[in-house]
This record gives sequence, C-alpha cells and structure tokens, in this order.
Amino acid sequence: MPSLCEDFSDKSIKVIVKALSSGKNKDCATFNEMKRTLFLWSYQLHPDYLKAFQFNPEEDALIFVNSKDQWTYYRFHKQRILYHLSAYRHYYEAAKQKGWHVTWMETKTLQEALRNHPSLYGFEPTNFYEKDWLKPLEITLLADPTFFISASEWSSLLPPDKNWKLDPLYRQFRQRFNILMQDG
Repeated sequence: MPSLCEDFSDKSIKVIVKALSSGKNKDCATFNEMKRTLFLWSYQLHPDYLKAFQFNPEEDALIFVNSKDQWTYYRFHKQRILYHLSAYRHYYEAAKQKGWHVTWMETKTLQEALRNHPSLYGFEPTNFYEKDWLKPLEITLLADPTFFISASEWSSLLPPDKNWKLDPLYRQFRQRFNILMQDG
C-alpha cells in the first residue's frame, strides 16, 4: 500500500506530510496486549483529554492517525494543515519519548486505520463529518472534557420543537459554573 504522501495530488501538501513523517505505521503498539486504545484528533492534544480518559501509560495505548481524508475533505489552508500535523507529530514523539505505547498510522481513510482495534476509545469530535467517519467503527465515544456543556445536554436544553431563548440558559450556566458572577 502506498504511503499517504504518495496519494496527495497537491505537491506542497506532499512536502508538508513528508517533512513530518519519519516512517509510516512505525512503532506500533501490540493492541491485543493493551487494556484500552485511545484515538485523539489533532485538535484534542490538551492534557485534559488524557486526564478525563484516566490514561494509564502502563496499560493503555495511544493511536495517532494521519489520513488523507482528514486534510482533503475540505479545502483547508496549507498552513492550517501544517500546524495540525506538526502539533500532532510532536505530541506523538513526546508520548513515545515518555515510553508510552503509541502508534503512528498513515492511511487514505480514517476508518482504514481504526477498523480492527480492540477496546477503542475516542472523544466526541466537534465536526459532523468526523462524527460520520466514526459511525461504522466500534469505538466508545466519550464527552469532550473541554466543553462546559455536552452535546447531549444541549439537545435536551434546546428541543427542536420550541423557540430558543439563550439568555436564561446563559444566566443559568454562569451561576452553575460561577462565571462572571459577583460575590459567588
């Protein structure tokens, strides 16, 4: 199977991907030996994600996927792609240096990379197209720890058959989270 670099039609993207990739599907953890495998998107690199997952470097593995469909679904600016890939690759390298079980995969599609991993976990993506990519996979999706209000809670707060008035909700949230409140 050709690497992701060979599949991009835009030469400048090829250079970006080749510069950040030091080998495909390298350093693969043995997933059957791991208790759980966590997949993170390139925008989910904050330590709160590992904390919310209760990541245990002794028993858990991380998987990083650089797939063509992530960068070509929309016409992203090349600098945005470079920023995401660079941060993603640096996070992978730092985790590898810590001795964690990590895998870097380069594929055409995200499903191709995540298809046969036992005990696969991930955090709810923020984009609808990414949610669609995960639907056919056997993955346990967790609530994003960086949002105050989960997607499911928003659904109950904003029913489709009623008129929405956000001001009372914002007041309620400010009290609940003690944001912009004088004297508590």
